[in-house]
Order: sequence, then C-alpha cells, then structure tokens
Amino acid sequence: MINKAKLLIISILSVVVLTGCNNVRTPDETQRALVNSDHPRAQLVLGNKDLLDNVIFRDVIFGQVGNFTRAQFQLENLSDQRMSLEYQINWLDNQGFTVLSNNAWHRFTLGPRQVKTLQSVGKSEDAYKIQVTVRYPDDLFIESHKLEKAKK
Repeated sequence: MINKAKLLIISILSVVVLTGCNNVRTPDETQRALVNSDHPRAQLVLGNKDLLDNVIFRDVIFGQVGNFTRAQFQLENLSDQRMSLEYQINWLDNQGFTVLSNNAWHRFTLGPRQVKTLQSVGKSEDAYKIQVTVRYPDDLFIESHKLEKAKK
C-alpha cells in the first residue's frame, strides 16, 4: 500500500514538473506573442520579449466624442517588479491603414501588479482602431549614464 502511494505521488510530481516545463516558446511563437490582436479593434505590440507574460492589455472599450472615436484600455503589470515603460498609440482605419501616426512616446511607470488606464481620441473621422506599442524607454542619456556607473 505504501509503495502504491509513493508511486502515485511520484507520478503526479512528474506530470506537474513536465507540464511546467512546457511554457518554452519557439522563436516564431515568441515573435507572434509580441503582437496581441485578441481584440478586433485594438492591437498591443510589445517592444521587448522581456515584457511577454509581464504586461497585458485588457478592458478595451471604444466610444464616440462628437465625430471622433475614443479608445480606453488598461495595461497591467503581472510581475512583482516596478517597470518604467513608454507607450505610443497609432490610429488605423477599419481596413488597417494608418490614419494618425504618432511619433511621440509617453513614459509611465507600473508598480508591481499595478493597472494603468489610458485613453486616446482619434482625431480623424476615419480613425476606427488602435495599435498600442509598449517598450522600455530608449534613452541614450540613460543608457550612457548606466554604462558610466558600471565602469566605476
């Protein structure tokens, strides 16, 4: 009886360990996972694979402001780490062509497990859906400052 119980426990642990190791993505799966198109009118593009499984896009809603479309969405930090990030929103028409391209990046911080709500108004009557890109800040000054500190 004790041997059967040990065998059962070993079998269960083996299944748990093998299933837990199954989360490794191939390079192609990683590339596809960086672009989340689950919502028909909103797409999240992650600029770094380190953000995968750590930042999610949720609660996307659209409304009207006069003749323009307004979008609201949330970004959630699933990690236990504080993240300094930046985002950019581009508006697309209903066929997926860019109607409002925005070159500005907006910095924000997400604390551990924090949710941030963001909004944007497409200032064109053709604006129908959004593409949100989230990445780590690309700041030459910050990067060079880090390198100088590392040298000391």
